[in-house]
Amino acid sequence: MAKKNRKKQAQDEPRELTRKQQHINARDRERNRRVVLAVSITLGLVGAVLLIGILSEFVFKPNSSIATVGGEKISTRAFQERVKYEQSQLENQYIQLNQLEQQFGGQGF
Repeated sequence: MAKKNRKKQAQDEPRELTRKQQHINARDRERNRRVVLAVSITLGLVGAVLLIGILSEFVFKPNSSIATVGGEKISTRAFQERVKYEQSQLENQYIQLNQLEQQFGGQGF
């Protein structure tokens, strides 16, 4: 029984790594560090590009001026609102014309 105890004690104690294993571990740690660094830089650049794109689309473009009429600058946001309003007016006019056509039995104008 004493021999079994010695084997268990020998297995429980951590063995010292050989020089080759230490070299391999150091090389793996360095490779992992480089991979993490490369991925971090890539993600940082992607985040920066996304942030610039979002700022450009939602902050800079809507506030930029399209034209100057009589000394007053027309912003992109104001122009887009005007276009949406006019589209709505045209759609309503189209609906009214269709209703008139249905009312008169499709006789045409």
